[in-house]
Amino acid sequence: MADYDSDSSGAEDVATSVMLGYASKEPTGDDFSQLGGYPAWLDDKTAPSGALIKCKTCSNYMTLILQLNGEMRDRFPGHERRLYLWACRRKACRRKEGSMRGFRAVKVDQSQVNAAKESSSDVQGSTSAANDNVKPAVNLGETLFGVKSPSAAQTNPFSTTNSGSAAANPFASASTMAAKPPQNPTSTEPLAETFADKARISSPPPPSQPSQDTLGPQEPWPETSALPRPYPSYYIDADTEYLDTEPLDIPANARLERSTAEGESTGNITDDKAAFESSMDKTFQRFADRLAQNPEQILRYEFGGQPLLYSKTDAVGKLLAPPGQNE
Repeated sequence: MADYDSDSSGAEDVATSVMLGYASKEPTGDDFSQLGGYPAWLDDKTAPSGALIKCKTCSNYMTLILQLNGEMRDRFPGHERRLYLWACRRKACRRKEGSMRGFRAVKVDQSQVNAAKESSSDVQGSTSAANDNVKPAVNLGETLFGVKSPSAAQTNPFSTTNSGSAAANPFASASTMAAKPPQNPTSTEPLAETFADKARISSPPPPSQPSQDTLGPQEPWPETSALPRPYPSYYIDADTEYLDTEPLDIPANARLERSTAEGESTGNITDDKAAFESSMDKTFQRFADRLAQNPEQILRYEFGGQPLLYSKTDAVGKLLAPPGQNE
């Protein structure tokens, strides 16, 4: 991977669970993910409905900003996951609802899913057999005094139960967005799901399939000549995010002036400080500080994480901010 300049290149940097993407003119190990250009589909013979890339403000076709390989084989074996993000190029549509849209395409290889389930069952069976061979611990107090420990009948509030494994798979329901591959319809099942309204990857799946009104009417995919001029295409190089834990160095000759003008009291200074801190946009400050440590990043990806918002008061912030933090 290329060596990107960063303000946080010291030995005290701490890795986070976020993957950062950087624009690259040179090919990377990922031959699918790209910025700009034209989209590539899971099935080269079919494409989703053209209605998915129509701006809801002007009804014109939008331009591809990003396509991303979102496969997570450890979490979702047998799932081919692709993410697509589109935006309208018209200035009049900027910052308006529906001027940016995204969707996810998923194709499932059921044979790989079944193989992963069987492997998981074998591991659980081996673990259960090993636990059966372990002798139960002897409670000395119960043996000597006949008094059972009060904790014996209690359950661990932090333990996981089997019900968690039966949680709904966010990729289990089919959608009309993705096309079915004709070569093997019994072993593979293409799926697609829009997240234009709820772009939180970590959110649970909806209880039912999206309505046709949400997806829009089915339309054939437009010819390339009918699409707007694409953005320049770049490869995407990925690297782990590192953050500097060291505080900023203050120059030795720097000092904080505490002197006040004649007649100004210390109480006024305290009030001004409180007013300044209350007027600070902490959300934007956190956004700016985080990006300043890796200024060349163009993409952040963290499965199940919280988005790095620059505002919690706009429509996107109110939708994606964690509950109780929409201030």
